[in-house]
Amino acid sequence: MFSGWVHRWVIASGLLLAGLGEFRAVADEAEQLGRIHKGLVRPERLNSAERGRKGRDLLDGLGINLSSLSAAGKVRFLQAHLFASLAIGDAADALGRLEDLGRLDPNAELTRVSMYLTGCSSGDAQMVTLALEKAKRVGEEQALLERRGAGVPRMGKQVPFSDLIVANLPEIAEGKVIVLDFWRSDDRDQRLFDRARGVVGESYAEVDAVTLLGICLDDDAARGKPRAASREPAWRTLFVSDSGVQTLREAFGIKQTPAQLVIDQYGFVRCGTGFDDPAWHYALRAAVAEQAGTYPPMKVRLPSGARVKTRADREAERELKEQFDREAAYPHSPEAAKLLDRARLYIRTGRKTDARKLLREILEKYPETQEALEAADRLRLLGG
Repeated sequence: MFSGWVHRWVIASGLLLAGLGEFRAVADEAEQLGRIHKGLVRPERLNSAERGRKGRDLLDGLGINLSSLSAAGKVRFLQAHLFASLAIGDAADALGRLEDLGRLDPNAELTRVSMYLTGCSSGDAQMVTLALEKAKRVGEEQALLERRGAGVPRMGKQVPFSDLIVANLPEIAEGKVIVLDFWRSDDRDQRLFDRARGVVGESYAEVDAVTLLGICLDDDAARGKPRAASREPAWRTLFVSDSGVQTLREAFGIKQTPAQLVIDQYGFVRCGTGFDDPAWHYALRAAVAEQAGTYPPMKVRLPSGARVKTRADREAERELKEQFDREAAYPHSPEAAKLLDRARLYIRTGRKTDARKLLREILEKYPETQEALEAADRLRLLGG
């Protein structure tokens, strides 16, 4: 009897210790997540790419199952992951985290700020507009709202490549990420922008896929007092009378300076706020990472919600229309359709040789039919 009681006590003690161990593991996990969150989630400061990479590695290393976290823990995890993704230029992942965060904590101030940062990073003018409207309702500083809001109308504007080829600006080329910096010698906060310009120049001077172009809008009289920015070696500087400058100025509606634009590989403005906004730097990192193929490319969304169309999009639409018109010009053949159904079945079951025979038969017997068009395409994919 005594031994049975001891046995039960040992089992109960073991269960209790196991439970305490699991509790400590959960507590340690929450503590680690809290430290990572504190190091990454800094909306008013720019996280370095290195900080973002380390933060993401730490988050992945925790091996957290999101469903096992409390509601507050889930929010902290998503916020930390979102800011890490912004820092390394992964706009697609940041968007995914923001969607999850919006379902869990839609009205929080940090969710609104995250919406603004992610909208700039991904080039989503509609999202940025919504974030600024929410900021206005909660009484955010008017000067900050105006500065951020000034960049929205520029988002989605396209570089006039054809005009600039005529103007002999070879550095403005589709397929490259372009940074345009419009400035005047008497701009306020010169030193702040000069420092930021130096950081951007140092970061991207050796990146072949990035063009850094400063555009001085001083009149001729002011040219005699160039500032440090114009001597930054990574930047080529153009002046207001140079060929192509007025075309760029008008294309983007530049009336006041300073104004810095991030233009993605497709030639569209991704972000137009400026060096003093962390969101601008996240947008530049995203554009560069996407151009390099590191992360999925994002298409700029206009304030109306419409996505811009790249040259590749327009060519794909044209090819699709031509294919549709070509197919519409040929009749259907019931006999060819039966052969094509059998060929499709052979392809699905791996009988490629039999499929090729049927496809060739369709081309020989029913050449000017819609089935023959499909047969030709399938035969080409099968290697003839």
